[in-house]
Amino acid sequence: MTAVDLSANTNLWGCPPVARALVNRTAGDNFAYPSRSADQLRSAVARAFGLAADMVTTGCGSDEVLANAFRVLGRPGETLAAPLPTFTAVEEFARSADLGFTGCAFGEDFALDIDAITDTRAAVAYLCSPNNPTGTTLDMTEIRRLLERFDGYVVLDEAYIDFGGRSCIDLVREYDRLLVVRTFSKAYGLAGLRVGYGVGAPQLVCRMEAARGPYKVSLPAELAAVAVLDGEGRRWVHDSVAKARASRRLLQDQLGARGIDFIPSQANFVLVPVPDAASVAGVLAERGVAVRQFLALPRVGDAVRVTVGPEPAMTTVADALGEALA
Repeated sequence: MTAVDLSANTNLWGCPPVARALVNRTAGDNFAYPSRSADQLRSAVARAFGLAADMVTTGCGSDEVLANAFRVLGRPGETLAAPLPTFTAVEEFARSADLGFTGCAFGEDFALDIDAITDTRAAVAYLCSPNNPTGTTLDMTEIRRLLERFDGYVVLDEAYIDFGGRSCIDLVREYDRLLVVRTFSKAYGLAGLRVGYGVGAPQLVCRMEAARGPYKVSLPAELAAVAVLDGEGRRWVHDSVAKARASRRLLQDQLGARGIDFIPSQANFVLVPVPDAASVAGVLAERGVAVRQFLALPRVGDAVRVTVGPEPAMTTVADALGEALA
């Protein structure tokens, strides 16, 4: 049996108590339809970023927002490009939208290679910052340069932005071909409720809303997401993010002390290159630690990804990795 599950990149400190109480109350009292377009959530997100509500679209997790974006922004037969390695589901979402998928290279230290993306002549470019699974971030200046040179749409996934890096949400005011996508599954601890959103120019969001269909976000999920964007819920998220960052520092320090190479991360996980990911993950599983294994990642090779969590678990996984790699 797995004693420590460090494989899913969710918030291992749980979810905000205000959201838990609200969902419990709502589940018992109200089984009505939610609003067709999650209007309360759109307004709350807009307030959080000083935007208009017509610049926000929502979905059943950021996965659905991404999949909907690819259907709307690309036509069947066109191509979606993404630097690799990145979020593995993106290629699946592209194929489901009848788009071709082209993986391209990162630059040195996982910087954005603008030429590699523009040379694909893709209709849509997908970026992730902090990137999953490397935990590395993209420079806003480079994203601006890409938006100036790339003719297609840019979808920027900021699922892990609360843990590090600089958000590019403000750029949607300047570039009508940019969609920034976020989730409540990671820092906000609401993974099981499935809530995500995208922010972009009103005309882009209008197309997204027309294609998304009604009732995508359940009533408890919408109310919980609104609750954690402000007040007590937001303070809880801020505190748990601080704990995650402290645990990330501890894990990286412990890996370094054991002579274990890793990719410095700005997310709530750390990617550890290993000679044989399946073998290392198997040894960790025998010691009660679950991690995510990756085989032959571009620029990395085999690796295991470790979600950061409460500090005792970080010592456990560092010790287990040290034994597995000895």
